[in-house]
Amino acid sequence: MKVLAMLLTLLLLPFLSTAQSSKSSPIPKKDECIVSGMVVKLAGSEPLKNARVQLLNQDDRAESHSVVTDAGGRFDLRGLDPGRYCLAVHKDGFVTQAYGQKKPDDPGAILTLRAKQEVKDLLFRLIPSAVIAGRVINDDGDPLPWVQVSALREAYAAGKKTLFSETTVPTNDLGEYRLFGLPPGRYFVRADYKPNERITGRGEVEGRDDVEPRGYVPMYYPSSTEPARATPMTVKAGEEIPALEVLLPRRGVHGTGPDL
Repeated sequence: MKVLAMLLTLLLLPFLSTAQSSKSSPIPKKDECIVSGMVVKLAGSEPLKNARVQLLNQDDRAESHSVVTDAGGRFDLRGLDPGRYCLAVHKDGFVTQAYGQKKPDDPGAILTLRAKQEVKDLLFRLIPSAVIAGRVINDDGDPLPWVQVSALREAYAAGKKTLFSETTVPTNDLGEYRLFGLPPGRYFVRADYKPNERITGRGEVEGRDDVEPRGYVPMYYPSSTEPARATPMTVKAGEEIPALEVLLPRRGVHGTGPDL
């Protein structure tokens, strides 16, 4: 029996190895693709160095490629498999831009690469991001740390106008906040005191056990519990609006109001 088993193994070995190699065989070098281009600042077309260009395979989410631009703002991605990709450009101080976007609110488009294709001369014009900064105080004029401050934008969902958060940051020990990386547009600023939560460096919310909760009413700038009565802020590309102060009253002083 042992001899028969060994003979069967030897006879099947070539077929097994062939099947294994065909399953895991890489894309032939001759079919690999190239994506290259340039990243510049919108105004004046100044080349942007160290912008990160990221390519994510939509057919295989485990596959991604990234490169940073050189001193001339140029990038070159080689050795790419044919397929469907999302392409985005990131740079501190600028609004992230995706391939196919005409405006920051656009969803972008899929970049489809065919075998041996070379996509050259892509041009990304990045918009300088805006900033809204200020502080949050209570009824006594004391600064409030650990307030979650959000920049909210209007959008339509299921045919109804709603507000969604562009970014959220916590106030520091001086009650100060800085909402940065904002695309130009119209924003509502909302402050919500959540001392039992903090935002991590990854943008995630985690609980805190070292602070006792207090009753403060969530507010929209300058002093409204409802967005319909709030004052929106319009920021332009690269603009910074400083010293935007939000007062959070204690519950019972201002009334509870709806927690929007």
